[in-house]
Amino acid sequence: MLRKKKVVCFVDSGVGGLTIVKKARAKFDDSRIFYYRDIKNMPYGNKTKEELFKKTLAVVENCVRKGATTIVIACSTQSVNFVELYRQRYRDVEFIPTELPIMTAVKEKKKNILVVSTKLSKPAIEKKFEHLGNIKYLALPNLASIVEDYYSRVLKLGGGFLKASELSNALSYEAEKTFGYYSFLNVAKGDILEEVRKEFGYYHSAQNFDAVVLACTHYEFVLDTFKEIFKSAKIYLPDINIC
Repeated sequence: MLRKKKVVCFVDSGVGGLTIVKKARAKFDDSRIFYYRDIKNMPYGNKTKEELFKKTLAVVENCVRKGATTIVIACSTQSVNFVELYRQRYRDVEFIPTELPIMTAVKEKKKNILVVSTKLSKPAIEKKFEHLGNIKYLALPNLASIVEDYYSRVLKLGGGFLKASELSNALSYEAEKTFGYYSFLNVAKGDILEEVRKEFGYYHSAQNFDAVVLACTHYEFVLDTFKEIFKSAKIYLPDINIC
């Protein structure tokens, strides 16, 4: 008798979670993989906690109806706010959250750590790590939407569960170095620098950090821009922990 394959659903508001799929898909090579892109509710990070919980709960329910045995929360905003609530409601489903490597930076003896997140995830992350005194926080209310707008156009992705061909094409896509791409990067850079200025008072404060933790999966799409701005810092990326 053939063993029934596990059904793994990755969920996010848009393209950000694709970065998690790329890192983790080999660990689910004997499973059926689906990706749910909740584009109608994007961006997640600018909603209230109550509003977003209701909307993401509907996404989780869609995955459960799909037969999901494992749901990977490929979104940091969802992960830090809701994963335990999901587990309480769906006890037969394994939930794997996106992890933020803040403690990794601490263990590597980084002295001045900046956590860059969405507006909604910032309070939850601050509360979780309030015992650490060497961390500052920066919320970027616009960057996830800037990334989503660009990659939605170039990848031509639908909403809801992506077709297998859409997922395959998205995972294999390499950004084309066109005028449009560089224009997108300039917009992203300007947005990051403006929020740095608002929060810390001047642009050069970006060089005070020796570690920057990107606490949104969308932000990895502009990783080189973060490296350019935070020249003195090691950049840490979100990932998932599979035992």
